[in-house]
Amino acid sequence: MSLVRRFVILALCLSAVSLILGTWVSEKIENTARAREAGSAANYISLFISPHVQNLDRDEALSPDQIEALDQVMQSAASIGTRHCTQTRSRRPTR
Repeated sequence: MSLVRRFVILALCLSAVSLILGTWVSEKIENTARAREAGSAANYISLFISPHVQNLDRDEALSPDQIEALDQVMQSAASIGTRHCTQTRSRRPTR
């Protein structure tokens, strides 16, 4: 077998292994990011939303006070998200 043929075979094998490993690592990163986001969402719901909707297990609807409290929670969450996005954008280097 010639040296060129050996090199081509080795290069193809290394490329295939790199592609497989790259795909595997990418999937691991995506799954970890999804799990972290799911955990954050669950924490948010249990800490901020759940206390305001606990009466729904015995009542059919929320009281006006509970609706107002939920509106305030949602508005504060929206302002925190907007502020976080603004801070993240301002940290990026300018070109």
